[in-house]
Amino acid sequence: MGEIEDYARLVVQVGVDVQRGQDVIVYAEIDHAPFVRAVVAEAYRAGARNVDVDYRDPFVRRALVAEGSDESLGVTPPSSLARIRHAAENGSAVIAVSGGSNAEVYEGLDPACIQVLNEIAAQGGADVVVSSTWRYSRTVAELQAELDAQGFTGRVIDKTPTGLMGAERGDEIAAWLAGHAVDGFVIIDDHLDMGALGAHLVQTHPAHGLRPADAPPAIATLRRALEPRAT
Repeated sequence: MGEIEDYARLVVQVGVDVQRGQDVIVYAEIDHAPFVRAVVAEAYRAGARNVDVDYRDPFVRRALVAEGSDESLGVTPPSSLARIRHAAENGSAVIAVSGGSNAEVYEGLDPACIQVLNEIAAQGGADVVVSSTWRYSRTVAELQAELDAQGFTGRVIDKTPTGLMGAERGDEIAAWLAGHAVDGFVIIDDHLDMGALGAHLVQTHPAHGLRPADAPPAIATLRRALEPRAT
């Protein structure tokens, strides 16, 4: 056994504690294939029923962002939704393999979204907690590095939990909030499934992301939450 195999065994047996008969989902970039193969082997040795690997190529994503139509940018493949739903409903173990950020792959793309995010973070006195599917294959440090590479000047402090049985995105955000004391918050997302947190949502366009017009309501939501209530 080499170092890769030893680390894979640690991830499977200790990190996620794969159980006999359990399904496993592995998110990774194609550069991580050698390690993923070791993880898959260890998961089956631990008794996994099925191991589903979802490989991502950052250069394919760049091609979509740079050349795709607005309609293409707004599409979420049904297979991706089905995989996430299956994991939540069946208690699958989820392993997200992270490594080099490949942040340079997005160099030269429109920085407008980051500029708006900077404005919201600075004027609202806010840090960032990532709740999108982007968090599945990245650590908090890697999320910070990728945003920094595009000109982000704020802080990424965490990401919302995954693998909650039957949870919508709003449920995941609520679970994070339940474990952290905050003075106020705003949810910036193109999803509407925020449940009781809907009053904190600033909905973005699924194809264009953050735009300057989104900044004022986001900042107002943060400031409103921070204002002391009259007694």
